[in-house]
Amino acid sequence: MSVGDNLFTDIEAGANSGLDSLLILTGYSTREEAARHHVQPTHITDDLREWQLRISL
Repeated sequence: MSVGDNLFTDIEAGANSGLDSLLILTGYSTREEAARHHVQPTHITDDLREWQLRISL
C-alpha cells in the first residue's frame, strides 16, 4: 500500500505500481482535490489515528 498526503506523488506512485493507496488529509492534498484528480486513492482518511481505528474494527 502506498500511503501519503500528496495525490501527485504518493497516490500516483501507488497507482503506477499497482498498489492500493491511502490518502491522508493532514498535508498537501484535500478531499475536494481527490474527487477531481485523475487517479483516485483507494482509501481516504483524515489522519492515521482515524485509519487505525477503522482497520481495528
